[in-house]
Amino acid sequence: MRIRAVSNRSVLIWSTVGCIFAVDVVWLSLFARLSVELSGIVSAVAATTLLSAIAVCYSISRRSDAISRAAHAGAQWIAFSAVGVVLSYLVTSTHAPLVDHLLLSTDLRFGFDWTAWTAWVNAHLAVHWFVAVSYWLLFPEMLVCLIWLPLAGSADELIGLLIVGALTTIVFSGFMPAIGHLPHASQVAHVIALRAGSMREIPLSRPEGLIAFPSFHTALAVILAYASRHSRWLFPLTCILGAAIVISVPSEGGHYIVDAIGGIGVALFAAIVIPGSWATDPAMEYCYEIADRREFLSEETTPVR
Repeated sequence: MRIRAVSNRSVLIWSTVGCIFAVDVVWLSLFARLSVELSGIVSAVAATTLLSAIAVCYSISRRSDAISRAAHAGAQWIAFSAVGVVLSYLVTSTHAPLVDHLLLSTDLRFGFDWTAWTAWVNAHLAVHWFVAVSYWLLFPEMLVCLIWLPLAGSADELIGLLIVGALTTIVFSGFMPAIGHLPHASQVAHVIALRAGSMREIPLSRPEGLIAFPSFHTALAVILAYASRHSRWLFPLTCILGAAIVISVPSEGGHYIVDAIGGIGVALFAAIVIPGSWATDPAMEYCYEIADRREFLSEETTPVR
């Protein structure tokens, strides 16, 4: 029995998670009057450990490299999500000035009136249902991609894109925090409490999406479409759904249109940072190379008649 080799890409991903964890610990210990919900920590550790164990078991037994890849990718994403949520809350707790006035004026320069757009959407029942359903379909779409793409060998690229996109979004939100168009939404209450210093515990088991600019919802929709480009059946679906999600972001997420543009920019940046070669698992590349060599040797040793 032998464990399937861990690629340098996976080492880089886990190292990134470890670095963010270290930043969280130092920030919480020295600069923030916040703690992290214990039940959320236990759940994240348990889920990461379970999926890692499944990945190792399937790797040792050689029963299914595909299942091993999928479980490993799931463990990586859950681990990153936990440390990323904490980092997002810590960044939001800073007192950088809000830039809603700047984002609103930019929208108006583009000719986009959020109030008029949302009123039009709500006045048309079919349109309202379409954008509402499209907005929330991002979560099942992401689940499908997190299962299927690792099974197909694109685990490293998908997780790499998601991590780069999330970190870029968090960093930008620290310099350009905003509330958005839904002041009574639950996530806005968290933002206000963090900025006021009245929140004492980060709800890791039930976090809110705190970031207005750039729109991570939009970034995810574009990233999932890009990551599935090698799948004949998944790529068309993620493209169609991604377009619907981008359309739904202003009215359903309370975003400025410039938030959505920023989210598209984040996705493009992630695609530039993560090489296209990450779309294929190293072990699969090795198998293809061995098959090519065998085919070549077979042709060389075949007697000429």
